[in-house]
Amino acid sequence: MKNLKNLLYIIPLGLAVSCAPEFEDEITFTNGQADFTTYVAVGNSLTAGFQSSALRKVRQENSFPAILAAQFAEVGGGAFKQPLLADGVGIGSSLNAELKLAYTTDCKGKTSIGPVPSAAAGQADQFSPTTYIGANGPYNNVGVPGAKTYHLVASGYGNPANIAAGLANPFYARFANPANYDESVAAAVARTKPTFFTMWIGANDVLGYGLQGGEEGSDVITATATFNATYNMTLDSLLKSGAKGVLANIPNITSVPYFNVISRNGLELDANQAAQLNAAYAPYNSGIDAAVAGSLITPEQGNRRKISFTAGANRWVITDDKLNSIPGLPKSRQMRHNEHLIMVTPQDSLKCAGWGSSKGIPSNYVLTSDEVTKINTATNEFNNVIKTAASKHNLGFLDANKLMAEMESGLTYNGVTYSADFVTGGAFSLDGFHPSTRGYAIIANEFIDVINDKYGAKVRKIDPNSYEGILFPN
Repeated sequence: MKNLKNLLYIIPLGLAVSCAPEFEDEITFTNGQADFTTYVAVGNSLTAGFQSSALRKVRQENSFPAILAAQFAEVGGGAFKQPLLADGVGIGSSLNAELKLAYTTDCKGKTSIGPVPSAAAGQADQFSPTTYIGANGPYNNVGVPGAKTYHLVASGYGNPANIAAGLANPFYARFANPANYDESVAAAVARTKPTFFTMWIGANDVLGYGLQGGEEGSDVITATATFNATYNMTLDSLLKSGAKGVLANIPNITSVPYFNVISRNGLELDANQAAQLNAAYAPYNSGIDAAVAGSLITPEQGNRRKISFTAGANRWVITDDKLNSIPGLPKSRQMRHNEHLIMVTPQDSLKCAGWGSSKGIPSNYVLTSDEVTKINTATNEFNNVIKTAASKHNLGFLDANKLMAEMESGLTYNGVTYSADFVTGGAFSLDGFHPSTRGYAIIANEFIDVINDKYGAKVRKIDPNSYEGILFPN
């Protein structure tokens, strides 16, 4: 099966070669109408510098706000303090360590390279009150991994007493104000009295739903009215001090590698395998015909549920819990053109347990077309809120959604092309959603472009190729 063979990723030649910068050294760099004296970055994991499923000190030091702050320092920018972790392997939402590339052997005894945890566990001690660093604040990077828009205005979101009940975030608790753990993120930001800010929030308001394959549960898509109200509440806290800034919108999450690593038509069969599966599904297809004849489902529904295979590439068989129940038959069908398998779908189950061929892939690993529509609709509505706010307050606006679309076809910096391809594209980290260090450098440049254009500044751009890329095992 073509898609299930060893996935050996090769470093593109361009990623291993340093090219001369294209940026002009003769330009006189200035701040224009922007005041970078107190720059504050507000957001979620994308602002914090999270990558490869964890927050880690060496990644925080190369977050896009840290990169921006270094460039702002050339034109009057002040100190930029981040809530850095101690040195180590990082910490993720499941107390996991950062991912790395390594060789593994699958259920068929074949060795390939892919993401694995860099250690058995992450730096859980960083979530202990004994290591909290809030007393050293306030901080300029207020990116909180896992935060949704309404979390930023929630009282007690950084209170350690609320963590066990799921009402607080340990990433925020570790650097929240110890004199008032109930202080919201928005209130903490207001205390810094920023002169300039970036605000990139909202991805988690749709991402949680997507990460669970669209399964309805505790992590649902935020209501647009709630998003609108709480987004503008946080923005108002930034504007109190008269600060200027840039708002970034939400990328289309189904464009990132996490939802595209496993091709929807990745089931490769030879003629004999296809014939065997067709014979095995003959009773199922007959049952579908009987259900149509008995008016349990419509002919159109029946056609969409029938399963067949040919030699070559085939779409995976999935379980769709939203299908009408038919006595004696599973809720199975084959994937459609606009549907996605999430990256963490167990590969050994696809290779050796019949998932996607003799049995349906469980629905929590699948984004169906209806679920994709929900995500896209919400993303568009949220982005309208953000664009409206930028226009209303005369702020810079970064179209991160457009940037993601451009990334799909490739963006070139100093002779090196970056894309949304997993690992080989160079722009994304090993979790398939967060940018790599070079990806964050690209994002920093995009912010700089907006700042220079909106505020008449001339902030120096950086060369993404000079930052660390994805590291391959020896």
